[in-house]
Amino acid sequence: MENWKQRDSIIQNLKASGCEDMFIERFLKMLEESDTKPQLDMLQKHREFLLKTYHDDCKKIDCLDFLIYQIAKQRDKGT
Repeated sequence: MENWKQRDSIIQNLKASGCEDMFIERFLKMLEESDTKPQLDMLQKHREFLLKTYHDDCKKIDCLDFLIYQIAKQRDKGT
């Protein structure tokens, strides 16, 4: 019974981390086979993907912040 709780917890964590169903299925198969090296590789690659996405989104937010600043500055000059 405890194994099912752990499995459910792992699935919930992977879904919350943005992992797709196919990723989760592969991960769980490796879990059953006690093959931790590929599991760690998968998690590390997904982490790197998320981090790159985060950095790309931060750059986009910086661009929007700059545009907002420029427009507000221009508006304030006019009043």
